[in-house]
Amino acid sequence: QGTVYPVLHRLEREGLIRSGWQEHAGRQRRLYELTSDGRKRLRTDRAHFQRFARGVLGVIGEAR
Repeated sequence: QGTVYPVLHRLEREGLIRSGWQEHAGRQRRLYELTSDGRKRLRTDRAHFQRFARGVLGVIGEAR
């Protein structure tokens, strides 16, 4: 099953994404989209990551 699908299934169980089947070019494909809770989590996690990245860049800059 690899690594992507277990993560997608977990996110769906947590209510952060939803999925559904849709036909595209004659084939059924499962499409995923963020829920409103997923969008909130994305904003929060993005802000945390940006603060972390700025901190790392600050340390790297000081080391030069």
